[in-house]
Amino acid sequence: MESLLLWSVLSRDMSSHTTLHPDPPQPSPSYSPGCTSLADIADLDTQGVKALLDNFFDHVHCKNPILEEAAARKVVLNVVIDGIDWSPGSCLTLIICALGKIATPLDASFHLRADSMPFLEAQALFQAAQKRIGTLMARSDIIGAQCFFLSGVFLMNLARPELSEAQQEAVYWSAWKSERELRGELSLPDFSMPYSSSVLYPPFFPTPPHPLESTRTTASSRQHTAWLFYLSEISLRRLSSRTCNDILELHRASASNVDFLKQLSLLIPAYETQANEWAESLPPELSIALAPIDDNVCCFVLCGHLVNFFERLYWPFVMAHLAALERGVTTPIPGRQFVEKGLEYYILNVEEGSRIVDPSGNTVILKGAAIGGMLNMENFITGYAGHEHQHRQQMVEVMGEEKADFFFDRLLYHFFTDSDAAYFALLGLNCIRIPFNYRHFIDDMDPDNLKKSGFDWLDRCVDICGRHNLYAVLDLHAVPGRQNQDWHSDSGLSRAAFWDFKDHQDRAIQLWKALATHYKGNTVIAGYNLLNEPADETKTSSGHHGAKLVKWYERAEKEVRAIDPDHMIFIDGNTYAMDFRAFPENPLPNAVYACHDYSFYGFPLGEQYEGTDEQNTKLRKSFERKVQFMREKNVPIWNGEFGPVYQNEHMEGDEAIKTNAKRFNLLQEQLAIYRETDVNWSIWLYKDVGYQGMVYADPESPYMRLIAPFIAKKQRLGLDFWGVVNKDGVKHLYEPFIQGLKEEVLEKYRDTKYPKIWTFERQFERVIRECLMSEYVGWELAELFRDKSKEEL
Repeated sequence: MESLLLWSVLSRDMSSHTTLHPDPPQPSPSYSPGCTSLADIADLDTQGVKALLDNFFDHVHCKNPILEEAAARKVVLNVVIDGIDWSPGSCLTLIICALGKIATPLDASFHLRADSMPFLEAQALFQAAQKRIGTLMARSDIIGAQCFFLSGVFLMNLARPELSEAQQEAVYWSAWKSERELRGELSLPDFSMPYSSSVLYPPFFPTPPHPLESTRTTASSRQHTAWLFYLSEISLRRLSSRTCNDILELHRASASNVDFLKQLSLLIPAYETQANEWAESLPPELSIALAPIDDNVCCFVLCGHLVNFFERLYWPFVMAHLAALERGVTTPIPGRQFVEKGLEYYILNVEEGSRIVDPSGNTVILKGAAIGGMLNMENFITGYAGHEHQHRQQMVEVMGEEKADFFFDRLLYHFFTDSDAAYFALLGLNCIRIPFNYRHFIDDMDPDNLKKSGFDWLDRCVDICGRHNLYAVLDLHAVPGRQNQDWHSDSGLSRAAFWDFKDHQDRAIQLWKALATHYKGNTVIAGYNLLNEPADETKTSSGHHGAKLVKWYERAEKEVRAIDPDHMIFIDGNTYAMDFRAFPENPLPNAVYACHDYSFYGFPLGEQYEGTDEQNTKLRKSFERKVQFMREKNVPIWNGEFGPVYQNEHMEGDEAIKTNAKRFNLLQEQLAIYRETDVNWSIWLYKDVGYQGMVYADPESPYMRLIAPFIAKKQRLGLDFWGVVNKDGVKHLYEPFIQGLKEEVLEKYRDTKYPKIWTFERQFERVIRECLMSEYVGWELAELFRDKSKEEL
């Protein structure tokens, strides 16, 4: 005990060197009174405690053979019946219930947040246990030992060390306690304190207690596996302890960091061999030769320990190279091969099958939204009419280049900030899709020289995501020539010329190669969304649209993979991410295939969502049609865009509130469908002027008051396809015109123009209203900014 109390981790505030996981933006948890109390916890009756016990034994106890399940259940239930007092049994009960509150399955579709009720209740339970744990210091029975051990499990489940090799005591003190218990239970030789010669890992596993075959039960078999897990964990810990000690001693003895890295690079092959031997020697019940199964907690944890071991081994090289890059040092630094190995452990990958996994083999479900309207502007998002490049030209013409540049620079800067990312993370989301326009990188009149400003803007977004523990997907939303016929590819035309010119296609690949070079090894990046909503009308030999698209994807994948083999690529289907019929039999490696699942029930012009069985059946059928390719090929699914639009409650009052309630119900039903099969998703959209965004500009802000009359005119003229509420204001102009065109075009030819999902009317509306009329009306918006000062802008 005297030696234990000398540990540095026990002599200072642990919060000074630990951070919460998985919610870094949140303050460190406080265990002081006030968050809640035992009296506030509703499920501390017999039935509720049984549920907590089940959760504890399913997700925590499976790694703890010391505590016999039946006896522990009896102790806990007796305490509940008799009432909580100051006995060891009450202390154990409180800790088990606290762990039962926060334990989740490996494939849980949610992360426990620091402000959630289960978290707060677990804190209250653990706080009550802490008040009782002091009375156990003089005891030597199993209940007292388990109270100390499980306290460590609880604490380490909430905190993660920043520098593992320097704070191994903080990480492993609960494991040290369990090792002492094992020594007594199995009559093993004494395990001395850390830093002695005994930290060498055992060459073989001691034989654990094993029930006779004739008396084996499910519980006893599970307990036998738990013994094996404990022994396996301890042997790897001892190897990890020795390597950590070696690394620290080597660092202290080295004259310089370069000398340290040179010496360490000579030792690493031996460490790698021993770790691999450990993995190969695992008994069949715990083998991690294959990817661990989601519900095999013990295999999962051991695999995570092994990943952590290699992370610590390679991290000195990673940090040294990053520091050199930051200082602009060009002199080669030893151990580059270990840098690449280290970064591999921090990048998400697609496991063979339909899962996205992190380096530990843990399933990751990407859940988020897109910051559309920023690096790829859209008319309904920020309020202009038509297309981004025309809007920018009109603003320059009216305001002058200096003020226009200043306006757009400030718009992009304030569009997405740390406060946005913090709010995003607070919602429990974990991924931001970043749409961007090629024009930020490529000047059409000087296409061979990429613009640094584009990388600077993307870097800023990625850095913000990283500070708030969010993944980022880079989404090329508009390419030279435009990949689809719509406004969001910044075309100004109704033709996707990207497919007509190889030079356009080459430019897009060159841009991706530059981005892959720039972001290789960046662990914030989840992957590259190569092309948003492509719409290629060329046909394959089977008659399906998308022949050139498939070839371009194959070229792009090879070129990007030659530079960055680790990051995932996200591949949209043809015809606005809804059609995969032209795609080849074999999917591309480490690729996630993306559909976009907008429902007509979520828009004003059409049937409204009432939640009927018929509507829900259609909703599910539509989604399954879009993901049929992914289901058949057993590849991950990413729903890259979906979401309804909303009415303006500020302007339309109760009627808008009723309509929006239906739209929220639709969104909830879609999310329920995705949750059933762990579909990754990204809502469109995070922020706008009040039509579809999760958040929107204040209607009383100076910007919205300035442009509100212009937005009303756009609505009346039906200029934005995505923003039209009704067409009554212009139907007297367009209906006779369209009817006259129909009379001149034979019916059998009215559906010949691609994309076939567009009606005859839509084909003309795209050209007349969304392109020509929007370009004319767009000048009116620019005039609103003519005399604005920089302070006003």
